[in-house]
Order: sequence, then structure tokens, then C-alpha cells
Amino acid sequence: NNYATADALAVVARLGIFSSVTFSYPLLFFGLRDGVIGLLRLDGAKEGVHRVATVALLALVNSLACVMKDLGLVTALGGAILGSTIVYTLPALMALATSAQNKADGKAPLLGPLETAFNYALVPLGGALAVIGAAMTLKAA
Repeated sequence: NNYATADALAVVARLGIFSSVTFSYPLLFFGLRDGVIGLLRLDGAKEGVHRVATVALLALVNSLACVMKDLGLVTALGGAILGSTIVYTLPALMALATSAQNKADGKAPLLGPLETAFNYALVPLGGALAVIGAAMTLKAA
């Protein structure tokens, strides 16, 4: 609400954000629902499981939306955790998995012993940095 209500471009921007949120919510929600069903190893093909999961997740997400007042905290927390995970942990895990798969297939390993050790060290480092980032974010809130 930093823009004048008579500013035509601000109105267009607000409409754009409104339509973006409105039309992307179902896409994001379907991914969440399918991910939770898969994580819990439920049979998503059954209509009852599908409906219960949909109602439960909608109730949870909308309840959290009613309670949460500071979306900046949610964004900062997600950035702290996911940033460290994407930069440090996931590349190391992918390199280690690819190297192990190459070795299992009889090919030359992708990584040497020193590179393997560094990648094993990056995994807990990424986890530690994610925890520190999340703690600092929550401390600042």
C-alpha cells in the first residue's frame, strides 16, 4: 500500500499479483497434496484418500494463512533453509550418488578420494548453515 490508489500502473500491478496468486494456487496445491500422499505412502488412486488429503491440507494451509501475520518471516525462513540446501547439500549428494552409481555400473568413479571426502563434508556443513540461518531468522523476528 505504498502507492497512490489513483496510480493506474499500481492498479494493474495489483491485478497482476492477484491473478498470479489465484491461478498458481491450484498448481502449487496439487503438487503439495500429491507429495504428501506419496510421502505418507497412501494410495492416491482411491477417491476417499484423495478427498480426505485435499480437505485436510486445505484446512491446514488456510488455518496457517489466517494465523500468520508476517509473511516476511516465512520467506526468510524458507530462504535460509532452502538456500543452504540448494547451494551446499544437494549438489554434494548428487555428486556422491552419481559417483556411486558409476562405480556400481563398473565405470570409473566420478570423484576421487579427496573430492569424495569434501562432498561428504559439504552435506553436514549445508545442514549446519541451514540450522544457523533458520535460528538467526527466528531470533531476528
